[in-house]
Amino acid sequence: PQTWYPRGTDLSRHRFPFGMALLEANESARVLAVFDRGSLGDAAPDSGTRPLMHMRYPMFAHRDSPTCLAAGSCLPLGGHSVWGTLQPRIASHSPPFPTKPVAMLVAAMDGAAFFHEHVPAADGTVSGLVALLAAVAAITQTPYLRQQVGELPAQLVFALFTGEAWDGLGSRRFVRDVHAFNCSRATAEPTVGVGRDGYRSDERSGNDDDGAGTSGSPGGLPSLMGCEWPFKKDVRFTKLRTAPLRSVLQIGAVGAKEGRGKFYVHTPLHASDAAVAKAVALFGPSQSQSVRAATAGLGLPPGPALSLLSEVAQMGLPRPNLVATLTDYDSQYLGGGRHGSRFDSLASLEPSSVCTAATLTAKAWWTAAGGIGEPSANCSLVHALLRCLLESDVCDLAASLGVNARLDSHYTGVFPMVAPTTSFVSQLLRHRLLQSACDGSEPCEAVVALHDAYSTAIEPDEETGVWTIVDSNASVWAESNWPAEMYTYIYPYGAHSVLEALGMLVFGGLNTLLTVAAVQIARKYHRTIYKRL
Repeated sequence: PQTWYPRGTDLSRHRFPFGMALLEANESARVLAVFDRGSLGDAAPDSGTRPLMHMRYPMFAHRDSPTCLAAGSCLPLGGHSVWGTLQPRIASHSPPFPTKPVAMLVAAMDGAAFFHEHVPAADGTVSGLVALLAAVAAITQTPYLRQQVGELPAQLVFALFTGEAWDGLGSRRFVRDVHAFNCSRATAEPTVGVGRDGYRSDERSGNDDDGAGTSGSPGGLPSLMGCEWPFKKDVRFTKLRTAPLRSVLQIGAVGAKEGRGKFYVHTPLHASDAAVAKAVALFGPSQSQSVRAATAGLGLPPGPALSLLSEVAQMGLPRPNLVATLTDYDSQYLGGGRHGSRFDSLASLEPSSVCTAATLTAKAWWTAAGGIGEPSANCSLVHALLRCLLESDVCDLAASLGVNARLDSHYTGVFPMVAPTTSFVSQLLRHRLLQSACDGSEPCEAVVALHDAYSTAIEPDEETGVWTIVDSNASVWAESNWPAEMYTYIYPYGAHSVLEALGMLVFGGLNTLLTVAAVQIARKYHRTIYKRL
């Protein structure tokens, strides 16, 4: 939105009548050499020639999102969000707890930029994502704090939402499913099972799609039922329906070097002075100069907290008592104009600021749930995660979890595909929570699950599987299907002079006339010989 980013031009949402391709540095040099005849020396094309470019990037989708979804030529934007609780599932209870209020910590997992395969979103998205992961670790890796989790007056729920760059697809879908999901046909067989080792069957086999297995090992936790239609492997999110949402804390952009370690707490429009003071006090002491209330009066910045609150209001649900977003900016995004571009890279971040934000957020989340103590984030973990998510090489930490893919682009993606970032985050959380919360004395499972992320305006039809519009007031975002092979060819000597082109046309025409004449003569000669025989 222009209010928060006056430099932004919203290019990624525009439609252009011509193709564009992003070139690497060496490719750019070659292209410039082709079009700059002076740099080619003796190999320069004659003055009458013009280089040609042939681009093959055909979109299969046409018209609009509802049309292409119905035709199957596109897929809905989104993918899968990751959510869970700090309390593990053991035989005696299976969180989330329906009777406990929820203290929720949220962040976004996806960003936007003009070229889909080059969306680092370092400050815009990854800083908040890493800060959330470090905040979770700050609590679960500290024995004194971890021992309190099961006795807290509120349950600690975290969520990393996909599709937030497109009108909050993931967070809106999560709220809608928690409070309105209706399983019309339950599965006949259990869909989630955990053995005594604490891992689901597909985790032991190396499958990293969504952590849902088929059955539990003997003596393990009882398997959980899913839903056959609408299809859900794990329906534990419905248990949050009866749990009042007490607070929602969001980590936004927190790592820009221009922030200089200062943080701002944003609250909803028209929040009372007492509510603002309470939110600021959660994140830091009142005398702290590094944490202050946002002064611009713009309310919550774009992100999961804003879309969650909007969806709660739209569904007529009770509003949370506390909603706040921590960022490194007051009224405008930082990043020196890099925000929302392929230049918002690791070089634009200050890792120590991300670590500080993680500590502040862990404290606020822990205090909001009624915990006692001071969580402190591990800065080494923050540095490692930033490198994993923003450098082009395959990350060793991700590879150890079975995710052998690049993690340096955070485009929203499409449903039902599971993005590499989603796989990495879900496996990392599951692994770390299992290590910290399960001591091996009894079957135990870390509660981390994926949740479908796509527009609340569409639902698949049970009989045909085709996406249909169920809410004409909500936005529908889709991505075209693309061919397997896309390329760009440059022909330095491809275009000829007009006279030469005309000469070639005349030559071709004469060849055609001669060919027709030869065929006619041959046919006449053939008939003459045939009659003689």
